[in-house]
Order: sequence, then structure tokens, then C-alpha cells
Amino acid sequence: MATLKGYLITGIATVVPLMATFYILWYLIQLIDGISQPIVVVFLGRDIPGLGLIITLVILLLVGVFVSYTVGKKAAEILDRVMLRIPLSRSIYSIIKNISDTFLCEDRSFGNVVLVRFLPDVFVLGFVGGKSPAEIDKATSLKLMNVFVPTSPNPATGVIFLVPEERMVNLDMSPDRAMGIILSAGFMGDDGSKDGPQ
Repeated sequence: MATLKGYLITGIATVVPLMATFYILWYLIQLIDGISQPIVVVFLGRDIPGLGLIITLVILLLVGVFVSYTVGKKAAEILDRVMLRIPLSRSIYSIIKNISDTFLCEDRSFGNVVLVRFLPDVFVLGFVGGKSPAEIDKATSLKLMNVFVPTSPNPATGVIFLVPEERMVNLDMSPDRAMGIILSAGFMGDDGSKDGPQ
């Protein structure tokens, strides 16, 4: 029963974010389609299937181009500050933005790959997110680092550990390589292939 419950939770954690993303995109496409099609019918006399999808992709592309330049970056920063000051949207917006920045932006990564020591010869694979908040360091009298340890084979979930630097082993390994090991449940070989029992 416990195993079935774990599988159910893992399935929900995997499917729900995907469904939410597709739902938001589908809603946006339908909204734009509903606005644009009547205008197109007036000028062309008929609607164009898929017009909402095309316009949505163009808008997203233009926003990406705009935000890539200085003026766009400033505008995005102002929007961030406004959204983070609205009590109701602050928590939701910050969580969604952090997740999207981590998984979608090419200039972001999971951070340095490290091993966290639990027992003398037992380690877990993790990614350094940054330094822990000053309040935590003050309360513990330690200098801690935030380390995200993804679950395998579903790295969408995981655990945050606050770890002293002396209990971490820095690895000369790319985040992509480490994530591949996690996704394959440890069966990825040195050459990137799947290893298995011989």
C-alpha cells in the first residue's frame, strides 16, 4: 500500500505541472483565437484554423526578443517588482518564476554538482543552489549551503538540505550529466549509455 501511495504521489507530481502548463497555453491560444478570428473573418470572409496558435507563438517570440534587450530587461524587472509586492500573487508568482527560470532559461543551471556525505562512505548527488539565509546561519552558528537533492527517477521533486561546506564534495561534472544519472536511476554509464546487470 505504501508503494502504491508513493507511485501515486510521484505520478501526480509529474503530471500536474505538465497539465497546468498545457492548460495555460491552451487557454491563451483559445483567448487569442477568439479575439483574432472575428477580425480575420471581416477582412477575408473566413476563419483561419490554427491562427491563435500562430499568433501566440509570435507574441511569445516578440516578448523574448524584447526582454533580451536593455529596455526589455528593465521593463521585466519593474514587472517583477510589481508582482512581488501584490500580497495575493507574490508567493505564486515567485514560485512559478523560479521554476521556469531554472528549467527553461539557458543561462541558468542547477548549480555546481556536489556529493553530500551522510555516512562515512555513503553520499547523495545534489546541486548547490546558493548560500543559506543569514537568519539560519545566525541560528545555527554555521555557514550552510542550500543543496537540492532530486528524487530518482523523477527529478521534479526532491529535498532541500542545508549543508556545511565541509560535508560537501565538489564534483567536476556537468549538471546535465548528473541529471542524466538521476533520471536513469543510476544506470547511466560513463559514456552516457545505460548500464545494467552483466
